Amino acid sequence: MTFDRHGLEQCSRVRDLVAIKLAELDERLSELRAFRRSLVGSLRECDAALAGQRDGECPVVALGAPRRLAPRRGALTRERLR
Repeated sequence: MTFDRHGLEQCSRVRDLVAIKLAELDERLSELRAFRRSLVGSLRECDAALAGQRDGECPVVALGAPRRLAPRRGALTRERLR
């Protein structure tokens, strides 16, 4: 199969769009991995608190934790899923 000049230009534009989408996906995957690490840490803190290794209130509910666990702007939330 051969491409004429128009076909090559069109293919080049599509290739650029695919490359952009892949870069966006890589960024999102990186954000999701970081968020997962944060959730794993919170789970460990809760497990430690429930096992009696910590005193006081829930470590995830403690001040400062909601910012760390806040979803990214535009992320899916329970309200958006309804």
